[in-house]
Amino acid sequence: MKEPITSYILKRLKRGASEDDLIYSVCQKTGSSWEDARARIEQVRNEHLTDIEASQAPLKSLASFIFYIMGIILTIGPIVYLWALLDITRTFLVFVSSGTEADAETALRLFENRCALLSWFELPSIIFTIMVGIGIIIANVRYMSGIWEQIFRKWKAIE
Repeated sequence: MKEPITSYILKRLKRGASEDDLIYSVCQKTGSSWEDARARIEQVRNEHLTDIEASQAPLKSLASFIFYIMGIILTIGPIVYLWALLDITRTFLVFVSSGTEADAETALRLFENRCALLSWFELPSIIFTIMVGIGIIIANVRYMSGIWEQIFRKWKAIE
């Protein structure tokens, strides 16, 4: 009786089932109490932790990769938007090509006038979007390092 329920629990844990749903279904299948079912599930989880993590790694990696790309877009997109809106390349080229006629004060004044186009409402949202993008990138790098540690732990256990 223990072997079929163990394989059922392991299969559901690999699929990422909700703990309460799993406990309820184990109670229904075995007729055991809530606490006994919870203890059995926890025991199976602890015994097969590397298998569970390894089976969930591809889906978690895919989701993390998608969010990583989204973080890059949220970081680079507003920077490109600002670059194009402020026309920084042309301003820099005009400043450099005019030689001695242009000074830093003129360039700053020109840049300042172009920043006025952004108003006080748009610039904070652009900065916030860039910060959210950087936060998503950092969170995914940390998360992916945890997944790679799990994968390497499993490969080490196989050797």
